[in-house]
Amino acid sequence: MGNYTLNFSKYRIFFLVFVGYFFSSCDNTPEKLKTSENLFATAKLLSDAGKTLKILKKDGLNEYDVYQQCIKNDLDFSLVARFVRAVYLEPNNNYQKKYPQTEWYLERLPLTEFLQILFFYKEDYHKTFMDIGSGNGDKLYAAMCVGFDKAFGIEYEKKLHEVAVEALPNMVAKKKIELRLGDATKMDKSYYQQADFIYMYCPLILFKEKQAELTYNLLKNMRNNTLIYEAGFVYAEYLKKYVTNLNIQDGYKGAIAFKKENDKYFYRGFISHWQEFQLK
Repeated sequence: MGNYTLNFSKYRIFFLVFVGYFFSSCDNTPEKLKTSENLFATAKLLSDAGKTLKILKKDGLNEYDVYQQCIKNDLDFSLVARFVRAVYLEPNNNYQKKYPQTEWYLERLPLTEFLQILFFYKEDYHKTFMDIGSGNGDKLYAAMCVGFDKAFGIEYEKKLHEVAVEALPNMVAKKKIELRLGDATKMDKSYYQQADFIYMYCPLILFKEKQAELTYNLLKNMRNNTLIYEAGFVYAEYLKKYVTNLNIQDGYKGAIAFKKENDKYFYRGFISHWQEFQLK
């Protein structure tokens, strides 16, 4: 009995979201009120990354354990985002202490918005995720927590790569996430063909011609049933050098999705339907 209690305690944080549905028979509070009070108290706890991390540490849970429980319980993306923030709290704080000046390239898509993109675009056959310009690796980790089998990240900035290494040691050791420090423009096409869902936030935003060339190479070498999501599409005119029938400007929110099906290419802007285009 002692071991059973210990195991249950170890994973109790992942069941907190459900405790509002259970109540004590000796409590005279109306059932409906007890449910809502517990549920909102749990939500408040999970919104505090520090408190969540404290419980995870107390129960001896590392980032791989958190990932396993997120998958097991099929958590809503908003809850996944909260656990990701808790896992990344100390690595991000350590980075900020070491590099107190905020860098422009740290302004990236919020986790909840990123997870909404995955919820909207991910198909069951999308198994392998890749982030080009993966930064501290939080998008890689979040993608794993919502159902990808493996994730690859490539990052040019060494100090950001180091945050990912600090945050994800067990995910790397278990070969669930692969982190690479390097230049995305110099990678062989076989590297990118490992993924069937590729995400990027215009990693070469200061060099739009090079970014367009990178995107073209990704499109040219992508496998069928692969999707590319660009959250920082601000180089439409440069990409048109390589494609035809891409009737889109640097649109609202600067986002675009590409996919390949049956050897045909399609694109979709932030608010549009899928439309076919061709490579030159």
